[in-house]
Amino acid sequence: MSFSTVLFREGKLSYRIFSTARKMSAEPHMEGKLSHNILQPARKMSTKMFGENKLPYCVPVPARKMSTDPMELFTADKLSYRILTPEHRDAALIVLARAFCTEPATSALGEIRPEMRTELHDWVEFVDYWMDHCSSNGLSVMAMDVERGSIAGVAIVRDLMMVPPGFYEKYTSGNKTLSPWMNFLWHMDAEATKKMPELGEPGKAVDFWMGAVHPNYRGSKIMSRLFPATFPLAQQAGFKYGTAETTNAVTSQLCFANEFTAVHEEEAAEWLWRGEPLYTNQKKPHGKWTFWVKDLQTGGHERALPLQV
Repeated sequence: MSFSTVLFREGKLSYRIFSTARKMSAEPHMEGKLSHNILQPARKMSTKMFGENKLPYCVPVPARKMSTDPMELFTADKLSYRILTPEHRDAALIVLARAFCTEPATSALGEIRPEMRTELHDWVEFVDYWMDHCSSNGLSVMAMDVERGSIAGVAIVRDLMMVPPGFYEKYTSGNKTLSPWMNFLWHMDAEATKKMPELGEPGKAVDFWMGAVHPNYRGSKIMSRLFPATFPLAQQAGFKYGTAETTNAVTSQLCFANEFTAVHEEEAAEWLWRGEPLYTNQKKPHGKWTFWVKDLQTGGHERALPLQV
């Protein structure tokens, strides 16, 4: 068993993130005490950032049981959090595509430009390009409802420099409703790389690309567990930086809570697609797109642009 990041030390104990499996105390009566100690840093941070009786998005979750599954990272609330594998590629794809049908920017655009409405099949086609890479790189994580045999949530991760064959040609053609959305993201990537050229070096940065929770499981803090569960995997794979492009206020707050730095941000209404503004009617608090970076080797940065959500 190997370990990664040290969270804190107390007495003779070192509290760390486990890289491959998490082990319960050999003494059952100690589990509650250990769990209490592990959660204290999160509770202190929560009080400081969000006020009393509010937990941040990045609550550490101690394991509830031992597992012989090498892909399982931990369990919480009857869900098994596991490294995504090709076996679950298509099920994860559908969870992502279905969730992104309500993505704020594209949904709002469809209200004023019916010809630009993005349907489920558009998202299925878009996400499918990424799934071979993301389901086999050992960096993506899913939450599995083992009893029902269904995926409750998924977070897919890619090498920032990776673009699937044929994807660039299709989404720069202008023939797809998601072409403007993807080109805005490429624009954000380019502007962030100008400010932080190291991001453009091969093998230096990993991108926390897409995340979603199935509608039947929303409200259970699944993404708050999925997202940070990917960090040790990327760190151990040798990536120095983790990046995320957020297109709405909710995912921006998730990055803020997990100690990402805002490197570049723009108002979507001011970005031009072929000479004209497109995403002009997003409802607040949405409307600002942000490119975030986290130093995976040191644990984070000072957050330069705190967001109020």
